[in-house]
Amino acid sequence: MHEMALAEGVLSVVLDASEGRVVRNALRAAPDGGAPVAVVELPAALAEIRRGIWETTGLSAEPAEGGWMTITCQSAKMAAWLCATIILENVAARCEGERLLVPASASFRIDDEVKSVVTVVVKTHHYWEQHVGSAS
Repeated sequence: MHEMALAEGVLSVVLDASEGRVVRNALRAAPDGGAPVAVVELPAALAEIRRGIWETTGLSAEPAEGGWMTITCQSAKMAAWLCATIILENVAARCEGERLLVPASASFRIDDEVKSVVTVVVKTHHYWEQHVGSAS
């Protein structure tokens, strides 16, 4: 069992590697004492993509239909730029307004496809933040 908890108001995840699924994946109570926003069970691969994107970019990500993970960007321009750059890295991507979609499947292996998806998002996001986003 692997447990992870981030700062107040952020994702708390408990993974059960033996079953390959998230046992608990909930938003914690807000700092003002509010109740958790949601409690959702996700396959471990999807939870790890979501967690990796959040921890490294600060962008929220949610599973979408058809084998995609939706990442909410700061602008439509950012989503489009990240999408094009991710495609140049030979990873499928698409965008819809401020939403960037990257591949995500419960069958993805943590040390292979999950790592690749998170890495390409982190790499392109870093370049956007350091070079492109600050200039726009």
